Amino acid sequence: MFIIILSLPEFTTMYGLACISCHFNTQGSGLRNENGWGQQQIYLPIYNKKKENLTEYKINNSFFYGSDIRIFYLRIRDSSYIFPMQTNFYINYKPSSSIDIYAKLGLRGLQEAFAILWNIFFLNTYIKGGLFLPNYGLRYEDHTYFTRDYLDNRMIDRYFNRFETGGFEIGYAYETYQFSIGIMNSLGSLPLYLPQNQVITTNNFIVFHFKENYNFLFGLTGIYKDENNYVIGNYLGIGIIDKISVNFEYSKHPNFNVLTSILRYIIKRGIHFIISYDFSSENNLNRIGGGISIFYTPNIELMTRYYYYSNNFSFIAFSIHLY
Repeated sequence: MFIIILSLPEFTTMYGLACISCHFNTQGSGLRNENGWGQQQIYLPIYNKKKENLTEYKINNSFFYGSDIRIFYLRIRDSSYIFPMQTNFYINYKPSSSIDIYAKLGLRGLQEAFAILWNIFFLNTYIKGGLFLPNYGLRYEDHTYFTRDYLDNRMIDRYFNRFETGGFEIGYAYETYQFSIGIMNSLGSLPLYLPQNQVITTNNFIVFHFKENYNFLFGLTGIYKDENNYVIGNYLGIGIIDKISVNFEYSKHPNFNVLTSILRYIIKRGIHFIISYDFSSENNLNRIGGGISIFYTPNIELMTRYYYYSNNFSFIAFSIHLY
C-alpha cells in the first residue's frame, strides 16, 4: 500500500510564508531547500541543532538531495497492518539560479520529473513542465482529509488516472503570495499535452501579516475537465507564530460539497497537537480526528492519529517518519 504524502500547509498559516519558501517544488511538498533545512533542524525538533552545525544536503551548490520514509502501523477493528506509507528520494539539479531540474523516486519508480524555468517574464515568474502533482488546493501531510480523498473516493482520481500527471504550469511565486494555472493531461502520462485529454488546474493564495505575530491565509483553487467534471475550492487560515494555526478548505463539485478543517497547536517546541473535522455532502459523512506529532530530532518524527466516522467506522494509526 503506497500513498502520496504531501506537506504541512499549516506552517504557511502559522509563519506567513508560502510553501516554496522551504521547498524546491512550486506547490510545496517534497525536497526542502536551504531555508527548509534550517527550519527542519533548528526550529522544528525537540533536540535541535545550532546554525553552525547544520547538515547541508547538497553537492557543489548544484545538486540537492533528500528523502522521506514513513513506516505506518494501522489498526482497523480487529486487524493490524504495517506497511511503508512513503519511500521517496529526491534530487534537484540547479545548473543556474534560474533553472531547477527535479526528480522524485519511490517504490513505484519515477513519480515526478520536471523542470522549472524562473524569471521567464519578470522576477519570480516561472514555467514548469514535466510529470508532477497537479496544482490544486492545500497539500496536507494526511491524504485522507476529505478535500484530498475520502473513503477511497480520491478526489483527484475523478479527473486524472494517477496522482502525478504530465503537463505544464505557469505562475508567479513570492514568499507571501502565489498564482498559478496548469494545463494537465488527464491520462496521467506523457505526452504532456493532448487537447482531448486536457484538464485546467489553478491554485492561488495570499498571506496577510498583522500585529507582528498574526497571519491570515486566503486561497482560491480549482480543476476543470468539462461541464460535468469540475471542482471549485477556496481555503482560509488564521495563525499565530510558533503557537497555533486553523485552516478551512471547502471544495464544491457539481453535485456535492466537501469541507476539511484542521487545528494545529504547538504545545512546546517539537510537540504538536492536531485536531480535524471533515464533511462530505455526497454521502452525508462526517469525520473527526486528532493526535500528536513529535518532531524528536531533525530527522525523526513520531506520529499518532485517531479518526472516527459518522458511519461508525474508525481507525488508529502510528508512524515513524525519517527524513
